[in-house]
Amino acid sequence: MKLLHLTITNFKGIRSFELPLNGGSAIVSGTNGAGKTSLFDAYTWLLFGKDSAGRSETNFEVKPFGSSGLTVEVVGEFEHDGQTFTLGKTLAEKFAKVNGENESDRKPKNEYTYFIDGVPKPKAQYTAYIADICPEETFRLLSDSDYFAGKTDWRTRRKMLLDFFGSTSDRAIIQKHEDEIGELMTLIGCKSVLDYKIMS
Repeated sequence: MKLLHLTITNFKGIRSFELPLNGGSAIVSGTNGAGKTSLFDAYTWLLFGKDSAGRSETNFEVKPFGSSGLTVEVVGEFEHDGQTFTLGKTLAEKFAKVNGENESDRKPKNEYTYFIDGVPKPKAQYTAYIADICPEETFRLLSDSDYFAGKTDWRTRRKMLLDFFGSTSDRAIIQKHEDEIGELMTLIGCKSVLDYKIMS
């Protein structure tokens, strides 16, 4: 999946920004507070409803600080398998009137709208559409250089490696490195190295 164009409106500290990539690579640089992380947050919010650290939208502020009544919108144009498509997501504040409540006491509720090629879609359908093209785990592995080594639990890392490359028996590993660890072959018997680790 290639990003062709990204448009951001009223997302965190970004009032209006366009990123025309045409499927190419880009290096985003700038001083602290320039909006580099906000740019990536907008992209991951569009795709997965999370910021670049993996926090859900209920755990970080999407709207510009101190704002009220603004509509947050992120739209991305993509190419996948030779086909182009557009994904869009908006967040708007809606004030619902409750009987007996003063107008000044009313609190806004967030209303999310999801679009595929400009057509509004239910959240579940939007999420499934993206997951079919690029699962979140794959996206984070490819887009965050610290995701695998620094942000993923070792058990998850081990499972990923086994899923990618398949499992190998203890005996096969020992045979491949017989000069260094060959004596382990006489020790493992019916137990695996993991069994011995649990027993110790």
